[in-house]
Amino acid sequence: MRSLLFVSLLLAACATTRPFTISRTEPRGGDDVARAVAFVDALPTCAADVVKSATPLADVLAGELSRPVSARGTLAAGNATCTLLACVGRGGAPAPACCNSCGGDWILQPVDAVTKETSVTLLDGYDKPLLTYSVMDCRVKELVALPRIDVVAMGTVREATQRWHAGRAELVDAHVCRVPR
Repeated sequence: MRSLLFVSLLLAACATTRPFTISRTEPRGGDDVARAVAFVDALPTCAADVVKSATPLADVLAGELSRPVSARGTLAAGNATCTLLACVGRGGAPAPACCNSCGGDWILQPVDAVTKETSVTLLDGYDKPLLTYSVMDCRVKELVALPRIDVVAMGTVREATQRWHAGRAELVDAHVCRVPR
């Protein structure tokens, strides 16, 4: 009887879970840009009704903050922070770049955005970045130049509470899915 109750509760929980789940960071190893692209490509696909009911991000940002939203926008690589190692070659001679590791957050932007000033930082339920990337310093421009990915993000939009997100809205307890191509 107990096991039947457990199975019933488990099935009920599965039926009511949120429609989007994703791991917080991409796996490490291999070609860093290809790994980042594969990570984003592996986002769950949005259901048709989720895409249809999503509000364009620009409209979300123009409205009242501190409310739950389902916003449609594009996912783009945010600003990278890199280590500051001196790239030294043989005999102490300067070496070409590609000795520093860089990391950053994937951010949500309105579909027609041309700058990152109207972007939204995606945070999990613990105020940590939801989606992050890591690349070598010589590959950052390549990653930033990738085509944007059309997504729907759900969560609670609010004014930035973390100083490094100043001037940017945050989507807290965010869940992301990819809009079908």
